Parts: sequence; structure tokens; C-alpha cells
Amino acid sequence: MENPIKFFRARQTVCEMLRDRGYDMIEPLDVSISDFKKLCSKSKIDIHVVNSEREIYVKFITTIKAKPNSIREIISEIKKEVFTLKDNNIVIITISKPNNTILKIKNEFTDIEFFWLNRLIVNITHHEYVPLHERLSPEKIPYIMEKFNLSNIGQLPLIDRNDPICRYYNFKSGDICKITRNNRFSGNSIIYRLVK
Repeated sequence: MENPIKFFRARQTVCEMLRDRGYDMIEPLDVSISDFKKLCSKSKIDIHVVNSEREIYVKFITTIKAKPNSIREIISEIKKEVFTLKDNNIVIITISKPNNTILKIKNEFTDIEFFWLNRLIVNITHHEYVPLHERLSPEKIPYIMEKFNLSNIGQLPLIDRNDPICRYYNFKSGDICKITRNNRFSGNSIIYRLVK
């Protein structure tokens, strides 16, 4: 493994991300670096979480050059041999930034996400200038439409689903994102965005 500290910090961010997405995490977030190095020596840094209705598998690819065919094989193997529930998701983390050929793999499979290791070293939701983002439940949509006098939900301002925060929470197209900004002068302000 090239840099275990990078993988250690990225793995902590991924654990926080899964908790923020609503997964019940079994393993603790405060794993020491020495315990992590033991996991690395056994090649057991991947994360597999099974909840009652959904499951997720996070695969850390530790080779510098990840080939598309090897990634396809990894995805197929996880889907066939690991997953037990229909509602599942695979997160693949690569050392080098995923190129367009690798990103096209998302079109071949459902519920696949790619992240670059360097983007996970720091949890972006902990930054002081990033407001709180929450997915709005479907029951609250009629209230929002009435409050803002909308004839359809498409009249809301948009946020791109490739926005780093949308990717962190895995917001899908059509979701409504509630953004709460804390301003020390005017208090909290709430805005809503439609994920496109």
C-alpha cells in the first residue's frame, strides 16, 4: 500500500459518510492507526454494511492504475458473492482520479459510485462554510409546494447531482435537498433545491 495514512483518513471519512447516509455502522470510527495497519496487512480495509433493508460495500482499490476490466470483475464478484439484499450499493475508491473510461462503468451497472482517494482525506461536511444538507422526505413535498406556491416541483432552484455534497449523501435526481445555513447576524436560513 502506497500511503497507509491517506487510506486511514479516507476510510474514516467513508465510515462517517455511511453513518450520514443512514447506515447503522457496526465498526467504530475511532480505529487507531496501528489497528488500521493490521487490517492493511490482512487486506481487510473494505467495508461491508448490511442493514435490515439495504446494504453497501465499499471497495478500496490499492493499485495505482486501475483497469476497467478488473473493476468490472470486482463489481460482478461483489454483486454475485457478497450481496444478499436487492437494495444494494457499491462504492469504489481509487488511488488515481477515475478517468472517463472508468466512470462509464456506472452506465453498465446500477448503484455504483466512484470516489477519488484524495477527495476523501477530509470530510467536506465538517468544513465551517458548508451548510447542513438534508434529503427531504416525500411526505413534506406537498407542504413545500404549498408554502412556495409551486405548480410543480421543477420550479425549485437546481443543484447538480455531481455536486460534492450530493455525491457525499448519494442524492439522486428528483430528490429535494433542504439546505440550512447558519448566519451569526440573521440566524438560520433554509433554502430548498431540486437535485437534477
